[in-house]
Formats: sequence, structure tokens, C-alpha cells
Amino acid sequence: MKRQLVVMGLASLLCGCATVLQSPTETVVPPSAHGEKWAISAQDDSGMFSSRITLYVNGTRVASGTVNLHRHSADLTGSFEQHAVLGDCTIVDAPRKSLASWGSYQCVVYVDGSKVTTLIF
Repeated sequence: MKRQLVVMGLASLLCGCATVLQSPTETVVPPSAHGEKWAISAQDDSGMFSSRITLYVNGTRVASGTVNLHRHSADLTGSFEQHAVLGDCTIVDAPRKSLASWGSYQCVVYVDGSKVTTLIF
């Protein structure tokens, strides 16, 4: 009985360490989108041992990637309505040469090669 309680407690602790961060939504007009407004946002699903960042355009998931623990960054590539979408995401002020990864995320978002916004969350 004691062993089961310990296992359940550890499982609860690990599940409780997962967090979800959401960036504010930025409304942009990409140069190649012919005047169409896009609502761009990002979300980080962090677990105990990894972080996954996902980019959204108008509520549609367009790109996703895992944060590299050594570089403190993630490169996200995808497309939306036949436009290339790239997210260059880094952890702001992450300690160099360390696997520690705390701080805010900064994602520079490009559409068809043009920078359209920087999301910080």
C-alpha cells in the first residue's frame, strides 16, 4: 500500500510539472498575402524534460518543433494557404553552455521570407 502511494505521488508530481504558455495574438498583414490579415500566435507545451513550441495562424496549427536543450532554440517550419511560415524561437537570457532552460520565449516569425512579427511569451 505504501509503495502504491509513493508511485501515485511521483506520477502526480511529474504531471503537475507540465505547463502551457501562450503568446499574445499578433495581427499582421504579410507582404505576400495581398492585404489579408493574419492572427499569429505561439504556444509552448513544456514538460519535465522537453518543450514543444507550436505556431498558429488564424487558429490553425501551421508549424511545430522541439526546443533544442543545447542551443536553447527551436526552428519551426510549415505553411499556411500556400505561404511558407518560419518561426525562429529562442529562450531569452538562457544561461550559456547549460542545459538549464528558464525564461521567456522569443519567436521571430517570417512569412515567405519576410519578417512579420516577434512573439514574446
